[in-house]
Amino acid sequence: MRLFLGIDGGGSHTRAWLADEAGTCLGVGSAPGSNPVDPSIGLSGARAAIEAAVEKAFANAGLELRPTEAAFLGIAGVWEERVEETLAGVFAGLALAPENRTGIGHDLLIAHEGALAGGAGIVVIAGTGSSCYARNADGDTVRTGGHGWFVDDAGSGFALGRDALAAVARAGDGRAPETSLTVALTDRLGAEGLRTLIRTGVPRRDVAALATTVIEQAEGGDAVAATILDRGAEEVALLVRAAATRIPLPSPCPVALCGGLFDCPAVRNRVLAALQRECPAANPMPPRFPPVAGAVLLALRLAGNSPSEAHLTRLAAAAQLHSR
Repeated sequence: MRLFLGIDGGGSHTRAWLADEAGTCLGVGSAPGSNPVDPSIGLSGARAAIEAAVEKAFANAGLELRPTEAAFLGIAGVWEERVEETLAGVFAGLALAPENRTGIGHDLLIAHEGALAGGAGIVVIAGTGSSCYARNADGDTVRTGGHGWFVDDAGSGFALGRDALAAVARAGDGRAPETSLTVALTDRLGAEGLRTLIRTGVPRRDVAALATTVIEQAEGGDAVAATILDRGAEEVALLVRAAATRIPLPSPCPVALCGGLFDCPAVRNRVLAALQRECPAANPMPPRFPPVAGAVLLALRLAGNSPSEAHLTRLAAAAQLHSR
């Protein structure tokens, strides 16, 4: 039996799917994050997480660990050729597949492949961070956003949490309108916890987690929280508009909305309205498959297999099963 391996190495989680050449998912595995440019993970941590996820996928399939026909790894933080080359050397010892059929690329690549099943269009991600990636039928690609939390992540969960903290600090000084976010975040974090977040900062995930409070207060009628959501939605739409203007794309253009923020109607509806204003040719839709399934599709392509509708149907069944 020919085996194919797809790996989604994110900042918080690593996921591995083991499939056969028909596209049937035989086993899945998960492990902590494997972003190698995250100082808390590094190259050794990324390798360990990927190895653990792959071992679990084989065990879940009831198979002995062995090299596959082809493997594709979509890894967060892989944007420069030197990083990709370094990772290729680090992962070579894992013997996931023959060297000429082991692909490594950025996580947006597998997100796009999964969300649009290999078709032309745009994928925009809004979760802890934010970014956008477009590819057309000629293979031209462009990325917008994704420049990191320090200068970017516009419209992300981190940006919503950061803006909420700024609003509370400004309201406390009398520089900005009062907001229910002050009481809500104090209740959630405690007064000392709120002061710590404002003055010293904490890991990005902790700030991003405050997005749920922003959403709650906006839905409760707080004008400041609603403005934060409106601004975030506009930033997401600008990511899409910028990508759509830089390479030829179909019209209407499929735009897959990926990431946890889009699960919230208050965010999704604002983004849909902003897209209609900023990029009328956009045709927003949910992703067809998760990024890890996109990695499986790219592994199949590495081995010379052009995924058919039958492959996609089987992967859809796996996506439905493993999203529960």
